[in-house]
Amino acid sequence: MVSIDAGLAAAHAARGVVRAWLGARPCPTVTIETAELLVTELVANAVRHARADVVQLHLMDREPDTVRLAVDDDSPQPPTAPTAMPDPVRVGGRGLWLVSQLASQWGWEPLPTGKRVWFEVPCS
Repeated sequence: MVSIDAGLAAAHAARGVVRAWLGARPCPTVTIETAELLVTELVANAVRHARADVVQLHLMDREPDTVRLAVDDDSPQPPTAPTAMPDPVRVGGRGLWLVSQLASQWGWEPLPTGKRVWFEVPCS
């Protein structure tokens, strides 16, 4: 678990952590880039919608060729991904849609202090 200050640089910091962690594994470049994009979206949502000073980033190896990345925040509000592509001229609203389209799996779970939103990508 990595704690990241929930400020303007939070998404950048999370991308760096993900890049370094996945770069030490046999992950293809496209997986690393996808994971960086998706974690950026989750961290941005956590910073925008939660009130905490930090967000927690979890990096987990799953099965032999899958990784799970998760972001904790202090908002109990369940995430909802749009079922159709969001309006391309609207500001915001595409993060969870991207997660739902690009991750092999994604979901969320309630925590005593908020929620954890996660996604999985193949790493082989």
